[in-house]
Order: sequence, then structure tokens, then C-alpha cells
Amino acid sequence: MYSNSTSYTAIYPVHTCDSSSNSKPTRVIPALQQLNASIEQPVLKSKPANYSVLPDQPDRTGMRERRDQAQMTLPELQRIHGVEPAENPHTEILEAYGYRQLMELVMGISSMGAKALNAVGKAMSFRIGPLGAEAAPVASKKTPVSKKLSIDEFVKKHVKDFEIWLSPSAKNSEDLRGMLVVIGEIHHDRSVQSSIKKVMLGFSRTQGDRLFTEGGDEVLCQQREQELEMEFSDCRILEKDSTAYGYLLKLVEELDQRLIDCVSYIKEHIPSAQQDFEVESTFHYVDFIKRYASQLPSHAMLGFYPLYAKAEAADIRTTKEGDRLMDERNLDMVNRMLNNLTGAGVNYFIVGADHLKGIREQVKHRRCIFVLPRSIVEQNPSKSIKLDLKSEL
Repeated sequence: MYSNSTSYTAIYPVHTCDSSSNSKPTRVIPALQQLNASIEQPVLKSKPANYSVLPDQPDRTGMRERRDQAQMTLPELQRIHGVEPAENPHTEILEAYGYRQLMELVMGISSMGAKALNAVGKAMSFRIGPLGAEAAPVASKKTPVSKKLSIDEFVKKHVKDFEIWLSPSAKNSEDLRGMLVVIGEIHHDRSVQSSIKKVMLGFSRTQGDRLFTEGGDEVLCQQREQELEMEFSDCRILEKDSTAYGYLLKLVEELDQRLIDCVSYIKEHIPSAQQDFEVESTFHYVDFIKRYASQLPSHAMLGFYPLYAKAEAADIRTTKEGDRLMDERNLDMVNRMLNNLTGAGVNYFIVGADHLKGIREQVKHRRCIFVLPRSIVEQNPSKSIKLDLKSEL
């Protein structure tokens, strides 16, 4: 997979065999001892010294050393003449039964869909806490402290769990009123959502705070409001009716359909893999495939591989288009957000971690704070907001 990421251990080991011939050594017939003295005896090149008679055994060790030094190996000869060496005959067997293909695709499952989800926040559908029960709030009391909380106090409060970057004008601010706080996330990551919830405990509708989020579906905001214990309409989406977002959304939906085909195939061939999904989403489809693909019987591999190959192709396409449209989406979201900022409270903006650096380039001259969970940086150091700061100098 194109991939982010990080990899899972291959399920089926690949066995290789040496195809070189193992011919039985020919038995050496001892030399004749009763030769006519008048006949001149041949002198072997491997002979370490002059012999008056033919030795009983040749110097085989010396012969092999000279042969290895003088002769060209078959691979070298093939490379010189541009000849492609024949594949190991066992490779065809591995190909036929799908072991090699399955090994390669399972190793890519860890990143399958990850970049697609970062490209488009189609649906977070995350839950903090065990299934069948709502998670207990991190802190039940929300107090309007943003106006009183200084910048230094904000940093000290969250620096343990977050990387924090402040714009020059933010460093000179007395408090958080009118501040733009941009929070990076990984969609579906529950530990990240728990960290974000701690930051959002300071959110107060009564003091005029506002929350913005990427995406074009109101469902996203409803989920945010529920998980963050907000009131209805506290959240504002920034990509409603966005052409770029709508296009990427269709690509993610195509990827989901390909993944569903893989899930259905696995359920057909593995009776025990009949679990219901907590949420129908890209993340959960990938997690299901990763969990059960290794249990497919050998006769089912040939049918599974082409289904997964289609899903992989859809993921690559979504990732490529997501990267291509990243700047356009960032600019569109920032413009919409700037038209709705409040000066009375705090403006929170939750967005995928991949967007942070691009958005920072567009708003770094404003009063803003960027925060990124350290758990994300630990998994992928390239996402650190401490990097690529030359433009500030």
C-alpha cells in the first residue's frame, strides 16, 4: 500500500529451495602405477611440486581454487549478455497458490485506508470507552476559564501530552480571547480523541467559544458535539458543498465498497469471522481484514487476492488525489473559518494531522496556537510541528 505507516508481520512464510544441481561426484579411478618409464609423464597444473611419478591423487583443493578464480560465474555471464535468469521453479507454485501475493498484501494492510481517512474525514465514528457503554467524562465540570487562562498557563497545562507551536503574535497575547487553537488528530484513534477531549474541556458556549472541523457532512459535527459534551450547533463544518471534498468522498466510498467485498469474501470462507461492526467505516473494514486474512484456507487465497488488489488500487488512487488536493482544501477551509471567527471567545479548529503544516503557513501571521498529540509524533515523527520552521526566521 501507498502508505503511511508503519507494517504487520507476514502471515504465510515463503519457502525457497536451491535450484542448482546436486550431481553426485564421479568416482576417481586411481592412476596406473606400472607405466613405461620411457613415456614422458604429464604434469598436472595442480601439482604442488615435481613428481618423479604420477601421484596417486591430484590436488583437488588447488584445482577448485584455480577454477573459481579463473571461471566466470553463471549470473555474471548472464548479466554480461543481458540474459534474464530463469525463475526458481518453486516460485510458480507459490504464485499459483497465492502465498507470495497474500504475504505482500497483508504486510500493507496496516496502511490500507489510513491515508484515505486522513485525506477525507468522511466519518470519525469513534467511541471513547467500551462497547455498549458511554465513556465516563474526563472531567465533568466545564468552566469558562479561557478568558482568564494565560498563554503560559495553557502551554504548561498541555505540553506534557501535546507538541505546541505559538505564532509570534500569540506569544505576546495576555489571554486566549480571540485566539485560534488548531488541533491535529488521527481519525478513529481513540487515545488521540481522549487527549483532544482534555483540551476541549475549556470550551464554553456562554463565553463565545466556537469549534470548527474539516468535512462536509453535518454528521461529523453531531459526533463531535456528542463526544465532547457540547450543545447542539456548537460545531461548524468547513467543507460543506466543497468540490474537492465531494470528489474525494466519492473515492473513499469506492474504496469502502472494495473493502466490503473483501470482508464478505472472508466471512464466506471463515465461519468464525461473523462479528458485527461497531461502525460501518473504512477503519473498521481494514481492521477486520487485518484480523482474519491470515486464517483464509489455502484454496481461498486465489479468490481473495484479486479482491484485495482492487481495494489496494482504490486506496492508492484516493491517497494520490488527497495529496494533490491538500493545498486547495486547506485554503478553502481557512477562508471559510476566517469569515466566522469570534473575538470574544476561543476559536478551536480540529483537523487531520496532515493538514497542520499547510494551514499554519496560511495563518501564522495571526494569533494562533497549534497543538499536536505527542502520541502521533511518536508513531510518525515526520508529522511533528517542530519541523520545517525555517520560514519563521
